[in-house]
Amino acid sequence: MSDSLLHLRRQLETIGTLGGVVRTMKALAASNIGQYEDAVQSLQHYTNSVELGLAAYLRRGNISTDLIEQGDGRKPRQILVLAIGSDQGMVGAFNQKLATRMEEYLKNHQLSIHLVCIGERMRDELGAKGYEIARHLPTPTTVEAITSACNDILLDYAALSPSPTGMSTAMAGMVAGYNQLEGGARYTPSVEQILPLEQAWHQRLRERTWPTSALPEIWGPQEECLQALVREYLFISLFRACAESLASENSARLAAMQRAEKNIDEQREELQGLYHRKRQDNIDAELFDVTYSLSGEG
Repeated sequence: MSDSLLHLRRQLETIGTLGGVVRTMKALAASNIGQYEDAVQSLQHYTNSVELGLAAYLRRGNISTDLIEQGDGRKPRQILVLAIGSDQGMVGAFNQKLATRMEEYLKNHQLSIHLVCIGERMRDELGAKGYEIARHLPTPTTVEAITSACNDILLDYAALSPSPTGMSTAMAGMVAGYNQLEGGARYTPSVEQILPLEQAWHQRLRERTWPTSALPEIWGPQEECLQALVREYLFISLFRACAESLASENSARLAAMQRAEKNIDEQREELQGLYHRKRQDNIDAELFDVTYSLSGEG
């Protein structure tokens, strides 16, 4: 076998190995999308329970005005800004798009920020834009790991606010930036204000109809009840943002693997065609040499 044929065979073997890796990553990404989407869906029931609790509280009294956006231009003294990206690559412009969206948001709002990044690549993107990263966390790799990441973020937030929920005149705000899955391989960079609570959210809770004829009662001190409800609201908001980001990340990776698989198939087909032509040329040359040799002997 000629050197050129050996080289082509090695290329085909390499392409085959790479194709196997791509197919494995493709299957893993598809599986991950499902588990993170399921996590977001299952969270809806708990979200509904927490919102009902807050609605019940509003029936007894008002939520501290420090928790509600007043619309008078006042801003929290500091904002915890969470940017959720990825550790791994092969996700297209997943991190770049969100970093650009967050840069636009922060420039427009002129905030004093405590920036927490999830994912090395998001940290690098925002660091390259000149932002100081207060804390970096690895991207969760399972649904269970999201809980640990959310607790770490809440600890950072507690350090910024005099109380665990920020219910004071010196309350810190919270904003989360993440890619939100829209369906298929499409996602949209989103920046969500978690605290202070938006007026529309507050009004919706006030107008919410209690689902049963039995009116709710608050057990225990009202302030402690509100603190517990707000803590759960913060946790839910962070958990949902992380889960949606991870679903979007795996969707972007799945799309990238599908493109890579297509390119690999095209290269394999091209190399196989070239290999067969070269092999046939070698066979023809050998037959010609044998025929020429036999004719010379005759």
